[in-house]
Amino acid sequence: MADDSFIGVFTFEYMLNILSAAQTRHVDSETIRVQGIESIELMERASALCAVRVADILTADSKVALVAGVGNNGGDAAAIARMLKRQGFKAKLFLLDITTSISPDLEINIQRARDAGVKVKHLNRESKLPDFGQYDVIVDGIFGSGLSRPIDSGWLADTVRAINVSKARVVSIDTPSGFFADEPTPEGSAVVKADLTLTFNNPFLSFLLPQAVNPIGKWEVLDIGLDQKTIEELDCSHRLLTRISNYYPAFKRSTFQHKGDNGRLLMLCGSKGKMGAALMAVSAAMRSGAGLTTAMVPGIGLDIMQQYNPEAMCIVSSEEDCLAGLPMLDKYTAIACGAGIGKSEVTRQLLFDVLSSFSDPVVLDADALNLIAESDQGCELIPKGSVITPHVGEFDRLFGKSETSFERLEKLKENAQKYGLHIVLKGAHTMIADTEGRVFFNTTGNPGMAKGGSGDVLTGIIGGLLAQSNDPFVAAVCGVYVHGLAADLGVSDISELALMPTDIIDNLGAAFKQAFESTL
Repeated sequence: MADDSFIGVFTFEYMLNILSAAQTRHVDSETIRVQGIESIELMERASALCAVRVADILTADSKVALVAGVGNNGGDAAAIARMLKRQGFKAKLFLLDITTSISPDLEINIQRARDAGVKVKHLNRESKLPDFGQYDVIVDGIFGSGLSRPIDSGWLADTVRAINVSKARVVSIDTPSGFFADEPTPEGSAVVKADLTLTFNNPFLSFLLPQAVNPIGKWEVLDIGLDQKTIEELDCSHRLLTRISNYYPAFKRSTFQHKGDNGRLLMLCGSKGKMGAALMAVSAAMRSGAGLTTAMVPGIGLDIMQQYNPEAMCIVSSEEDCLAGLPMLDKYTAIACGAGIGKSEVTRQLLFDVLSSFSDPVVLDADALNLIAESDQGCELIPKGSVITPHVGEFDRLFGKSETSFERLEKLKENAQKYGLHIVLKGAHTMIADTEGRVFFNTTGNPGMAKGGSGDVLTGIIGGLLAQSNDPFVAAVCGVYVHGLAADLGVSDISELALMPTDIIDNLGAAFKQAFESTL
């Protein structure tokens, strides 16, 4: 699931490398060298795109304050001030005299701003803080992604707080000032709280983790023409998932295929009081193209499963209220387990028997993961290459609590490699870690998905895709992307508050069509 903070990105080929601040500086330098340009020309490209976006939110009477530090982030702010002024907007530039040494490109852009008629005001520790409340929009260009120490006290912190209480709409360039790009922002640090963050080429890792919710607001990625060869050659373990149409061949059907060619999925699901989870998971699996779907359900669930999902075949548990008894497994190409199964002792035994008897990858969610977390063997029980789909609570029960989202991200990568699993950590910008420890952040979905049952739908989707493709990574990546896309289509006519997991299922057909549209 993604959240609604991500609002725009230029077109990429499927996966976008997420660069560190240091890698971004390297790419900037290489772009300047390879393209034979001056650094100020690259700054001009970035500033021009930012100026367009800022102008989009202005009216003819809007007053804009541009607050610049002494580095290249300040140079962007000064250039934007000049561009807005030339478009007829009321723009004033505030220069923070943090040090006596300033970026050469900033110095050039200060003069250009003055030449364009922009009023320039210097601020230092002796200055009275401006009344930022008189401005409609504030452009934050104090510090960019290169910041290495917190803004924890003094006049700079006071300036940041004055921006935050101004009630103006705040647009940050690169990153909100004070917000660390690649690591947790120290507690107590002053951070600009942006309404919109405009960054270049790629989002920073911090943008995709929970701590970003307040500082960055919504964010957009702007294409400033950085050298793509340099970017592709970098070693990046984090990537942004932007398209999945390249994976369509794994699911493409030929004229003479029959149901047996499209995968045989067994879903172990349901218990007394939790049959809804089973119904949604099985329905999602069939809607995702599984050729033959068999649901193993407790006795109480047989009638409702066959009424709700008449296309599904059923195996009835030896217990009336929960799952028990190991079925024959040799005819199935994939197994998914967890949706609504509960934690009874006989179900625990069934789960462990399945995991020891079925050597191919499986999909595990919900109480299947909780039962594994309670066992002495833990994830060693799970067949290599399997897909597990924990939410944060389930993840912490499996791998231990984390103090920060960065620590949890590291555990995600480490345990995916350690156990040879594809781990789908659900949340905003759902993270998919593959068996090599690479992490793919999803870009589809919305907060309406934060409702019981959404995870059961995802389990069904991934199970259905795994049964067809026999590729757990492709099933996980495509399942997460389409799950979020179906939710986005679901809220196109209703509110996020009203979105139901069944709405996600209802929109899967349209989501698959849109996701694979360039190859259909």
